[in-house]
Amino acid sequence: FSHEGEVGADTQLEARKFVTPMTAYISTKHQGPLKTQYSFGEVSTNDVIIRAIKKAENSDEIVVRLNEGANKEVENFTLTLGEGIESAREIYASEENKGEATVKDGKLVTSFKPYEIKSFALKLKKNSLDTQKVESTPVSLPLDKNIITKKGEKGDFEYTIPDTLVPDEITANGVKFDIDKSDKNALTCSSQKIKLDENKNRLVLLCACLTGDKTAEFILGDKKVNKTVLSSFERFAGWDLYDFGETAYMKKGKIGYEFTHCLKDGEVQYAKIMYFYLVEFDLNGEKEITLPDDKDIVVLSASQTNAPLSKLVTPTYDEVEKRPFTFKLNFPQKLQYVYNKCVWRLNDKDNFIKDNNKGKDY
Repeated sequence: FSHEGEVGADTQLEARKFVTPMTAYISTKHQGPLKTQYSFGEVSTNDVIIRAIKKAENSDEIVVRLNEGANKEVENFTLTLGEGIESAREIYASEENKGEATVKDGKLVTSFKPYEIKSFALKLKKNSLDTQKVESTPVSLPLDKNIITKKGEKGDFEYTIPDTLVPDEITANGVKFDIDKSDKNALTCSSQKIKLDENKNRLVLLCACLTGDKTAEFILGDKKVNKTVLSSFERFAGWDLYDFGETAYMKKGKIGYEFTHCLKDGEVQYAKIMYFYLVEFDLNGEKEITLPDDKDIVVLSASQTNAPLSKLVTPTYDEVEKRPFTFKLNFPQKLQYVYNKCVWRLNDKDNFIKDNNKGKDY
């Protein structure tokens, strides 16, 4: 993008449009209340960049992260979201309260120093649009195994989830899942038939495979449907790692919940992550689904929704397929690489040598 002089707001905007293009969906045709165009937000100047919008961790507020990006002083900057902002407060990046914020005529009003970053928690005015409320209904499952345990206790699997990490309810991709914390809190798949509500149009399973990625056969009504169930233990993505002879990759799937560590025979396994993924089905009025006959696949919870049918048609993150490791260093490069890792070069800062790569797959 050609420009004169310093990198200003126009260049920043073009860069963001290139790196993060508009996300497109295919939806069923409908007479929408938003008509032919709609904007959820508006800024008074593109010199200030909206870096992130998300729901607050511990409230119903909307968190917005703003950044002056053109090396300018900005006075009386305004931001509008939805049908107007009711109240606002400035927060730290960790979402603790920092101070008051100004709202005038439904707009957040603030100022910025060059390149300054600010975060706000906003309470929006009630939406006046008549929209369909998406509801999640828990699906009754014949839970038969214990995968959520207390420290010092054994479950029915080699690795289990610490009960201290498990909330009573998990919300992922707009779907709510109830989590059972009794001594039977998971379901191993063995061709069980699960009854469905024919008035809901989508079924979502919160599940994972304990032995690696698998393609599993489900039967929806009388139709066979193949779905990929991703590994609970293999990381969703990885870097190029020369020391381990590994190449970068990124899987295709939707992470439902990530547990930062797990237990083995009741003992904490630090940095050994457990993932559970969303596996979705469009029901088309079907009243029953038969699960795969594969006990390596574990279902933590299931829910049905009446969410409008829509499908993502543009990628939202980079995709990197697994490939063979072919990278080589010649002898001088290898010597330089080893030399750079020597203790006298690193002074073993933070026990880098002593604890080398202990956390990778521990």
